[in-house]
Amino acid sequence: MSKFQPLFLNESLKRFPHFPAAGDSCYFRFINGVSDVNPQAVVNVYLDTIIHPIFSSVPFRQGRNYVLIPTGQHTIIITSEADTAKILYQRAQYFSGWEYYTARLNGTVSGANDTISIDEE
Repeated sequence: MSKFQPLFLNESLKRFPHFPAAGDSCYFRFINGVSDVNPQAVVNVYLDTIIHPIFSSVPFRQGRNYVLIPTGQHTIIITSEADTAKILYQRAQYFSGWEYYTARLNGTVSGANDTISIDEE
C-alpha cells in the first residue's frame, strides 16, 4: 500500500475570494501529516493563545479549509486534542494581507523528524 493518498480541500475560495477591502485579513488552512503525534493522531490549532481553536479535532491525513485570520505577526499553536494544555508545535510568522497560507505537520515523532511548515501560496 502506498503511503501517498489524495487529500481534497476546497480550493474554490481562491476563485472567489472575500477579502475585506482594507487588506487586513488573509486565508489560512491546515493539514495534519503526523501520524504519531498522540495515540489518536488528532490535533487542535490555535492562533496566538490556547483559548478557542481555529481548527479542532483534525485527525491524521485530514485538513481543514481556509478561514480568514487577521494580517500581522501571529503564532500558530498546535496541541493534542486529548491534552490541550501541552503545546506540541508552535511557529511564529508574519501573515500578509490578501494572501493564502497552508500550515502542515510533517514527519513522525518516532523518527524525530516531525515539524510544522507554513507556506504562502
